[in-house]
Amino acid sequence: MRSILLAFVFVTAAIIPSYADVTPATAAFLKEIGIDPASPDVTLAADDVVSNKDIQNVSLNSLAAMRDQEGVKRFIATRAFIHRYKADTKTPFPSESLYDVIYLTKPEQDFVFCQYASGFGVKC
Repeated sequence: MRSILLAFVFVTAAIIPSYADVTPATAAFLKEIGIDPASPDVTLAADDVVSNKDIQNVSLNSLAAMRDQEGVKRFIATRAFIHRYKADTKTPFPSESLYDVIYLTKPEQDFVFCQYASGFGVKC
């Protein structure tokens, strides 16, 4: 009986898609607006919570709960970008219509600015 239960758990886990750490409601909203909840960008942004001088405790789940389509798209693009940019500063910026510094923490904003400015000889 125990082995049947374990087999059921493994088969169920293989069948049910993994949607990073987004709530079921967020996953449904993402699908509704044409975003794959299991995409690499969503996976990168799923656990992020951003606070800075303009916003407090904003996450993918909180934006989806407000049904903020543009906010969700910008949050995902900006957060996925910053994760990649920290690893490789040659990572291209997302389009202006998606990149939004409001979804960066102050240290991340400073890091991006210094990296960009260093290309013009500015030292931070």
